[in-house]
Amino acid sequence: MRKRLLTAGLTCVILIAGCSSNDGGNSSTLSSDDSMYEITEESSNDSTSESDVDIMDYTDKLTSEYGGDLEQELANALNTTVVDSDQDAGTCFYLCDGAVEILGSAYGDGFFVTQLKETDNFSIFGASVGMSYEEAVKALIDNGLKENTRVYSTYYAINPEDFYVELKKEGGKVTEVIYIKIVS
Repeated sequence: MRKRLLTAGLTCVILIAGCSSNDGGNSSTLSSDDSMYEITEESSNDSTSESDVDIMDYTDKLTSEYGGDLEQELANALNTTVVDSDQDAGTCFYLCDGAVEILGSAYGDGFFVTQLKETDNFSIFGASVGMSYEEAVKALIDNGLKENTRVYSTYYAINPEDFYVELKKEGGKVTEVIYIKIVS
């Protein structure tokens, strides 16, 4: 049986075998029902490949609540589907099996894109869930955001009247990354 798997510039053959030991584990034999899988290089334009998606490339986009289609654009880029869920605070969308939440503001003045779980291919200005807090702060600053403080929190922004980013942490690790887009 042949299966094609994506790799980055690598072609090789892997034998997946039911091995049995002949002499106390120092050698193995392959059974006749072993399967061979060939891994071949694929073009990066393959529609099944997932590339890194960062909200910084979408700061000019709005959600459907504001006449845009950010949720669908992100879903397409992440090769996932949009799950719609109305909540008291406003329209809510989930991507990547609930790892990314897009929630409209209860006041009608913007929306939130929150990474709730670790994902391999999504970040917010380089920061993502699972990073160390220091690493996430460095990513935000390296991407041009400046640290700002208010009474009870710290946020990162270029222009806080356009958007800003907040980090939540526990035990030195980022547990949520929140992008807040202001729509006036």
